[in-house]
Amino acid sequence: MSVIGQEKGIKHGTPAGYKQHLYRKVPACDPCLVAERTTNAQRAAARPTPRIRKPAVPKQRQPEPPPGTARATPMTREVALTYIPYRDEPGQMKDRRERIKAAAAMLRRGAEDVIEALGVPDDELVLARRFVRLIEQSGAA
Repeated sequence: MSVIGQEKGIKHGTPAGYKQHLYRKVPACDPCLVAERTTNAQRAAARPTPRIRKPAVPKQRQPEPPPGTARATPMTREVALTYIPYRDEPGQMKDRRERIKAAAAMLRRGAEDVIEALGVPDDELVLARRFVRLIEQSGAA
């Protein structure tokens, strides 16, 4: 049988009685409150060093970005080109993958003159064109 909500059986006027009030979810009576407060005061006086609380530091709010900036506008995501089928030296794979990704992004934007200016090798340009074609066929934009 549950004792929740029942006041019968509480040891009034003691710290244990106060805890029983809390457990049973019944409002604490004055004798139990006084007993709990005196016990807490005795414990605090018996401590060798007083507890020191850190001063409350107000949180610094980040300023709102002005309207029209990148954070205020909805974000657009580029299609991720993660699989690039080639075999190369282990140290050169990352650089080559990045060049192919950049070339594919420029092709999608129609900036072939930028690709020529960057001097992207022909084999990487072929792979970039293949990726752009695959993206367009899949309908991802």
